[in-house]
Amino acid sequence: MAESSDLAYCDNCYSCKDCIGCVGLNKKRYCILNRQYSKEEYETLAATIIKQLRETGEWGKFFPVDCRRSPTMKRWLGSTFR
Repeated sequence: MAESSDLAYCDNCYSCKDCIGCVGLNKKRYCILNRQYSKEEYETLAATIIKQLRETGEWGKFFPVDCRRSPTMKRWLGSTFR
């Protein structure tokens, strides 16, 4: 099994690279919130997201306990990030 790398705020992603906020992906690259982008789009969006999270002090913090690995996580992600 290939290793994953450069993942941020991801869970259950296998053999993935360059992903942010993804859940349950396999062999994907350049994804944000489970949506795949071109390398150029990903780099632009990722830089914007990371910059904003750093400015608000949220970058590097854990997900709130009520959002981690729960049956409602799929529903929460689906309704929050459309």
